Amino acid sequence: MLGATGFTGGLAVRHLAKTYYYNNNDGNNGNNNKVGSSTIKWAIAGRSEVKLKQVLEKLAMELNIPNLVNDIDIIICDTSDDNQSTLKELVYNTKSIATTVGPFSIYGENVIKYCVHYGTHYTDITGETSFVKLMKSKYQHIAQHTGARILNFCGNDCVPWDISYNLLADEFNKSGASFGDNESLEKLEFINEFSSSASGGTLKTMCMGIDGRLAKPLPKDETILRRNGDIDHDPPMENKISFGIESGVPKPWKMTSDNNSNNNNNANNKIITAPFVMSGVNYEAISWSHALRKDPICSYKEQLVQPDLKTALDGVLGLTIFFTSLMNPITGKLLEKFVITKPGDGPTMEDMTNKYFLAVTGTAYGSKGTILQSLLYYNKDPGYLETARMVIECSLCLATSFVDNDDDNDDDNDDDNDKTKTQITGGGFYSPGFALRKVLLKRLVDTGCYYELRVIQEAEVEAAAAAEKETAELASSSGSS
Repeated sequence: MLGATGFTGGLAVRHLAKTYYYNNNDGNNGNNNKVGSSTIKWAIAGRSEVKLKQVLEKLAMELNIPNLVNDIDIIICDTSDDNQSTLKELVYNTKSIATTVGPFSIYGENVIKYCVHYGTHYTDITGETSFVKLMKSKYQHIAQHTGARILNFCGNDCVPWDISYNLLADEFNKSGASFGDNESLEKLEFINEFSSSASGGTLKTMCMGIDGRLAKPLPKDETILRRNGDIDHDPPMENKISFGIESGVPKPWKMTSDNNSNNNNNANNKIITAPFVMSGVNYEAISWSHALRKDPICSYKEQLVQPDLKTALDGVLGLTIFFTSLMNPITGKLLEKFVITKPGDGPTMEDMTNKYFLAVTGTAYGSKGTILQSLLYYNKDPGYLETARMVIECSLCLATSFVDNDDDNDDDNDDDNDKTKTQITGGGFYSPGFALRKVLLKRLVDTGCYYELRVIQEAEVEAAAAAEKETAELASSSGSS
């Protein structure tokens, strides 16, 4: 765990200690909720030995694990210094690295460079799409050669949406599905119920992005995330994200208490949606998955649920004022210096545990009329507490249960021939949802998520087959004449 002394990094160490700490000399050390393998060996890394020890000491007291300080290795390294041999040694001796050290445009490249060089797997929590594009353009071929699997966007940017999309798309791709063979996903819509807060690190990255201080890929690499080899994926995923407020939107099935959730004529079955601040990053990640899957053309839309029109208007106006102020050289500097939370600070544990949450409802529309819907629910703060858990679980997928395409150690009782569980067999840059699928989903559910998939409407298979037959006959008749 690299960046353990930062705000999100400390939460990631907390998740590791609470969920996966194991001492061979003491059965469970009071940790009766351990769900991981006792063979997991993990360490924390950062620039300051003193601060790293303080992280372990604090957790040892909070979690009542007195041996934690002595049992967990501490590794000193500096990600910003390219000449530091400590970073090279860390990467060389590690199977999988999870890092929260941002802004990644400043502190991330050296870690990726050594990971792809030594074949070490990598996960991060970046939402900096320009950084991801630049890294893929520079290091993709090396990673493919060494076998390093590089997974960006492994936190709230953008696991909940990316994994939901891939699991929904997999349902359409399953042979022998009950709603008909060869049906493709044509339209994807996400509606989010979201409550979180922003840490200093996140706000600092936003300021740097607006100020033009983040990574800048070459113009030719703007589409690199949907590029297979030297050819852009075509057709792409169409961006249908709305930046306006919409009223009268039908409720997803999990957001209503009545059983008539699909009755769009029911006035009580409508909601108000507004723009979602993360939709642009989510679109980039899911478009990446779409290209990796080589799926046919599909449209993407994402909106945020608001309780009423006034709240929606206030939210849009507040974001507009905030970003406009950041873009102004004078007010932007004042905000960054006096108003915005400093890096290392963030919401309280009490608020993250009891106040914040995320519910992502994805609706997938098929080419033959099938409508599928999924719900992925986090009952704690998604931006930091859950992001820390997500990046750790992604990294553990690469280090343990996820080994090769034929690995079946996830114990989810699926058919051994279900190749939708894992999709990658070699090195390279991948989106987390595409790469990890059900292996990651199981780890997330086992450690604190809720997921459900439901068929809202089945395709008229017989009618579709009859229409196809009629079309074929007409074409044949026309050809004969």
